[in-house]
Amino acid sequence: VITQNGDWNVTYVNGIQEHLQFISWPGGKGTPLAPEVVDDGYDNGKPYADGQHVVGDDANMRIDASGNVTIAYQDSTAGTLRVTTGAPAANGTHKWTGKTVPQQGKFADYFPRNVIGTTQIANWFRTADATEGTESGDVVLVTP
Repeated sequence: VITQNGDWNVTYVNGIQEHLQFISWPGGKGTPLAPEVVDDGYDNGKPYADGQHVVGDDANMRIDASGNVTIAYQDSTAGTLRVTTGAPAANGTHKWTGKTVPQQGKFADYFPRNVIGTTQIANWFRTADATEGTESGDVVLVTP
């Protein structure tokens, strides 16, 4: 995302540490700011019962006029939609707070996209019926 003031912002998966990270280049030139950990694969620092999760696939970001960064992405281990918001803090960094958006009975959050002009997120999900041996999927709009 390139903001109106010309800053370049990128979210990406650090595949070695399995973290979702964010980096910003003020004005799109020179040296970028230090990478920030958006999600470390744990539930806001608390371990999941099954350990560290693989997070960050299919990340989609928006930045509002106040500089708040919202990133929607998949927790591939749990098959859930995660949404993390970074509020501007000191020295160009952010205070990150994440949450899981439940979607009962669905392996969710493939290719999430922020819906422009709303707080909604569109994402693809799938469900499986082991008894019938069928799978189905669709797109759903959710409000985190």
